[in-house]
Amino acid sequence: MKSRAEGMDGQPPFPAWRVDFSQPLTDSAKFIRTFLEARSGDSWLLLTSTAVAGERQLWSAWLALHQRVRNDSMRSIGQDGEFLRLIAGTHHISMGFRRAGLADGDDGAWLVHLPPSDGVDELPDLDMSALKLQAQQLADDCEFALTDARPQPTAAGMVRLGIIDEDDRVLAELIGEADAGGSLVDGLHEDFFIGHIHTSDIHN
Repeated sequence: MKSRAEGMDGQPPFPAWRVDFSQPLTDSAKFIRTFLEARSGDSWLLLTSTAVAGERQLWSAWLALHQRVRNDSMRSIGQDGEFLRLIAGTHHISMGFRRAGLADGDDGAWLVHLPPSDGVDELPDLDMSALKLQAQQLADDCEFALTDARPQPTAAGMVRLGIIDEDDRVLAELIGEADAGGSLVDGLHEDFFIGHIHTSDIHN
């Protein structure tokens, strides 16, 4: 059964699942190799936990990805690398992986599925139940746990993606507005992450 359930922002949930690791990664390169061998194709990828700020951010990156597919203007060979680059807000693939990919010390991630596009700027109908089964199989194969958490913007994510410098006064003000867990609960904060996507072809 296909799902068109809408989230709080009027958009369907993006097929992404928060992943918790039993302990922080000590060999992220080995973990990523295991994941790449287990996945069915480049429509599945992992993003570091702080890189994902919300449903609108993910759908914005998805629309930008498929626009580049149609225009034959991707900088990455695969759609996974291109999506990661867009989330990271850079035109350098290597910088995209450093900002938005997994690194030693990460204690969580987002498992993301990139749905196909029918060639128009419309969000797809998704069979979320079937996708959840595929996500769970990947989790079992790679020995990590899926959670039911949904993304929220965080100050740590803004720093990790290079949206703002760690010692920036604006960041200090944002942290002051954040809740006790460090989340930036005001929906406007997700706009920083979305704007970062749209500068990905001019930022280094």
